[in-house]
Amino acid sequence: MTRNEPESIKDFKNAFATTLLRWQSIENNLFLIFYYLVQPHRNPSILSVIYYSFRSIQARIEMIDAVAKEDLKDDKDLKEWKRLLKQIKINLGYRNKLAHLALTMQTDNGKAVPLLRPSLFNVKVKQDEISGYSTEEMDKWCKSFRNLASEMAKFLDKLPQMPRVVVKSPF
Repeated sequence: MTRNEPESIKDFKNAFATTLLRWQSIENNLFLIFYYLVQPHRNPSILSVIYYSFRSIQARIEMIDAVAKEDLKDDKDLKEWKRLLKQIKINLGYRNKLAHLALTMQTDNGKAVPLLRPSLFNVKVKQDEISGYSTEEMDKWCKSFRNLASEMAKFLDKLPQMPRVVVKSPF
């Protein structure tokens, strides 16, 4: 950050960073759910190699879902997983916006307003059709990430014989 940067830009950058950091707790909890589901191997380094060999988060989620459908014998646990999966997919959309959109500036009544939008150089996007995402919108995503991570941690705590490696986010 520069000293002369407008407060709105500083707030935007802070919201962006905080929201993206919040997403990390969701990815950590996805690994822990995967770890629980395949725990007979009892070797986290082997499971880590398997889990992280899938490069996209979408592929990891699909893998976990397939294992959950096979492994979760308690209908209540499976129902809870399906509910969480819907929330994960919604929040994944927010995460993808953070990962793939760019900081742009828009003028509103003579005031510069930072927004998260597709790059101006992306010719595949009709720029006039996308209003962009504000600092306030990212704050909502951040809160949604925090709530989802908390729900996932509670789900992990309820599963029988869950190894005690739950990682809590500092955010």
